[in-house]
Amino acid sequence: MSHHTLLLAELRSLLNTLGSNGGLVGPSIYDTAQVLRFAPPDHIGPVVEWLLERQHSDGGWSDPTVPRTRDLPTLATILALGCVAPVRAKQAIAAGLAFLHKQAIHWAGPLPVDIPVGIELLLPSLLKEAQSLGVSIDPQPYSELIRLGEKRRRLITERHYPAGTTPMHSWEALGVSADVDVIDGSGGVGHSPAATAAWLFATTGQAALAKQRAAAVHYLEQAAHATDTGIAGVMPTVWPVTNFERVWALYALQLGGLLRYNQLHTLVEPQIEQVSQSISRLGLGMSKWFITDGDVTSTGLAMLAGAGRKPDLTILQRFAQPETGGYTTYLGELQHSISATAHSAHAIALLGGDASTPLQALQTWQSPAGTWSGDKWHSSWLYLTSHTIAAYCDAGQAQIARKSLPAIRAARQPDGSWGPYAYALEDTAYAVLALLALERANALDASDYAMLLQAEHWMQQHYQLLEQQSQARWIGKEPYWPQRVIRATVLSAILGGRMVIDRGMLV
Repeated sequence: MSHHTLLLAELRSLLNTLGSNGGLVGPSIYDTAQVLRFAPPDHIGPVVEWLLERQHSDGGWSDPTVPRTRDLPTLATILALGCVAPVRAKQAIAAGLAFLHKQAIHWAGPLPVDIPVGIELLLPSLLKEAQSLGVSIDPQPYSELIRLGEKRRRLITERHYPAGTTPMHSWEALGVSADVDVIDGSGGVGHSPAATAAWLFATTGQAALAKQRAAAVHYLEQAAHATDTGIAGVMPTVWPVTNFERVWALYALQLGGLLRYNQLHTLVEPQIEQVSQSISRLGLGMSKWFITDGDVTSTGLAMLAGAGRKPDLTILQRFAQPETGGYTTYLGELQHSISATAHSAHAIALLGGDASTPLQALQTWQSPAGTWSGDKWHSSWLYLTSHTIAAYCDAGQAQIARKSLPAIRAARQPDGSWGPYAYALEDTAYAVLALLALERANALDASDYAMLLQAEHWMQQHYQLLEQQSQARWIGKEPYWPQRVIRATVLSAILGGRMVIDRGMLV
């Protein structure tokens, strides 16, 4: 049996599972640490060991390639270990504090747009907690972040936010009343294990909330299963993500040219229908219990358009940001999102609307090298660049997208892959999807076809190493790994590249 046949079978199996059990999301250091502090499992030893194993040689936790995502999980882990294992973790705690002292330089000066979700609330709150516990960390380097957090906090306190909204996702930092109003349909608070654990801690001993507390405990148990680690107490950064998982996996198929592939039709069509039925006049959220957002909505609309559906494009207008020409992910956000803008432009172009405003905004954010980077939801420039290329190509502006080609060519490794080892399969998939979008727009040179052929061969040979070659690149409160989405992305790139090869475009 050929590699192509085996990978197609794996994709078919994956499509059968999309959205099931709330989706799969890789483990989060921050959320695991917060749950260990506030609602620990019966046996904490495996969780403590899991956290200790993930400390880097520089003393910090989380991905060293995305520096501003490291303070929050590092400080949360220091506080958790200091609470439950102060003797055993003494050296790890000391190394973590030394790391934070050196790390603070990354917060000097104006804040960029790609800071992690809710960090302006969460990190200042943890800094205050640390001080109250006698853990001395200089807050001065974080002054801009603290000011942004104070502004955000004032805006939040001006109105009531119901369950399943973005402030609830950072409930652990807000200090609002611990009542049942914050519990959403998932049984948790804000689709956040950390927020849910903090709520459980705040409601300890409240017999009147026994039913809700039991639901919250069950939520944490289910969320732990979603990490696929098999360790009770190891948590994802967000869950459930049913709509998000379904939309992004199908969008990956669309970018790979597989959304209407006959051999996948019977599996893809029910998933497309699920997305179509889930979109309301307010858009689409990560799950049916969470507020709608511009990124899931725009990506879902683009995917539906690619599937031949005609969803209502006016839904997107509520996420438009006239002052920048871009689009926000959540209403009331203080910063635009480059990826939400790219996905919105893609949806508008595919549905026959006027995408000139978001496309012009994207052009102003394009680097001199022709690429796009600095997104708040993903750390890979190839992710953002590939999705933006698709938007320009489907809007009939492949000449702008083609400006990225020199940088894509230059970034390729000698073996035909992209990215460092820990990210190679995912980054290579984004590069291939960018090439496939340009190929459909007849914008590739002969050398680019050869590059596509080599990349497809490399991915086929290395696909079985996906688990080892996957690090958290998607950004929430900290970087995370949506397993099914990444698998769909890599498989779409391999199989989509193979389809081009089989059409005789490559020799």
